[in-house]
Amino acid sequence: MAYSGFFHARPGPPQTLLLVEDDPLLAAAVIQYAEEEGYAVDGPYTRSSEAEAAIAAHSPTAALIDYRLADGDRGDAVARLLHRQAIPFALVTASEDHEVKGLCTQYGCQMVRKPVDDRVLDETFDFLMTGPAAHQAMTGD
Repeated sequence: MAYSGFFHARPGPPQTLLLVEDDPLLAAAVIQYAEEEGYAVDGPYTRSSEAEAAIAAHSPTAALIDYRLADGDRGDAVARLLHRQAIPFALVTASEDHEVKGLCTQYGCQMVRKPVDDRVLDETFDFLMTGPAAHQAMTGD
């Protein structure tokens, strides 16, 4: 994967990305990108209940959540839990989803549209690992 030079993992213990994604190709791309940038990845989890248990056990630095999993699970319960614990997250969706937009407005998360490429991963990781205010200052978004 190409790297834009946009940012690097912070020094110290590795930051951990919780990954909830049932598409094995996208999960593999995210894992490769994250590990190349120096992040640890917890997952991929394919069910919301698995993600909720992982959050309770590991308290990740940030999370990337597929909003609609193949088995019918949705990411709203995971989003609420992450929000309550002040863990930044992005919701991934394949469609123009008003439900996801509403959750992102409510919780201050980022909505990521599939397909996901390196540029999208750069922007998403910047948002997740530096925080929304820093991301807005850097990009104007």
